[in-house]
Amino acid sequence: MRRLERLQAILILLQSKYVLTADEIAERFGVAVRTVYRDMRALEESGVPIAAEAGVGYSLAKGYTLPPVQFTQEEARALLLAEKMLAAHADTGSSETVTSAMTKIRAVLRSEGRDDVEELERRVIVQPPRSIGRTMQPDVMNVLQNALLDHSVVRLRYFTNARQTYSERDVEPIGLSFYGLRWHLHAYCRDKQGIRDFRIDRIEHAQSTIERFNPSSHPTLTELVTGHLRMEKKDRIPIVVDVRYDILPTITDSRHQFGFVSEEARESCMRMTFMVHHLDYFARWLAMMEDGITVVEPDNLRMWIHDIGTRIAAHHAPSGGQRS
Repeated sequence: MRRLERLQAILILLQSKYVLTADEIAERFGVAVRTVYRDMRALEESGVPIAAEAGVGYSLAKGYTLPPVQFTQEEARALLLAEKMLAAHADTGSSETVTSAMTKIRAVLRSEGRDDVEELERRVIVQPPRSIGRTMQPDVMNVLQNALLDHSVVRLRYFTNARQTYSERDVEPIGLSFYGLRWHLHAYCRDKQGIRDFRIDRIEHAQSTIERFNPSSHPTLTELVTGHLRMEKKDRIPIVVDVRYDILPTITDSRHQFGFVSEEARESCMRMTFMVHHLDYFARWLAMMEDGITVVEPDNLRMWIHDIGTRIAAHHAPSGGQRS
């Protein structure tokens, strides 16, 4: 990135946030902190009213705005892909909002950029995941986002899958995350007196209350997610299997859903390492490959597969004589 482009990008970044430290700017653009100091001086000398406070950071003087931003063709294409992805993985309210925003973006594109986006829109399709249960209720995501901003307690009507029943919960929202093809709300549940992970597609209704809570009394979302990943890694079981090359193509994609970690090419097979939580679940997947896999470790996984095979053979044993 040339210096002029970086100066313009720094200006846009300053307008998008209240305060930025020199370290944050340096990390964002991959330059040294002293380069940031020179860039900020250059912006000030060009007439940009930048406020700098030691120990706090840089900010634009209140009331200062930049002319309308002109998107590059690459940026517009990336935003189109984001719109398509969100439409496939969000509630209808969020999808409509991002479509509205994308319409405004198209309006400020140059004619050639607009033509490119319209052409790509016809040639890009993102299929939503197959429905494997419930769908998100309209406006739930919007209620939760507002609650995260104003720190309001939210009353949920939540479907508990294990008991197949609904319950009312008063929660203090901490953050939203997306994993396992689902949106999740991380919140302190007053009824359970602990932090819980709520699948948003199981929230039947959400309503903000007038009560406010102190967000600093809870861990941050980053701390929660990092801690969750650390616990997941700690609790997982290492598994090593040899996969015959002729069946390798059939599991190349699905293996990532079963804790795939690494692979090592050998003369007659591919040795794969997995990290899993439940041997039973993993053993059922391996059983589908029949004699195309060999368990290297652990030994008890072989027993799981053997037991599954025995039960299948007994269940499907022909009645009255042998097969012809």
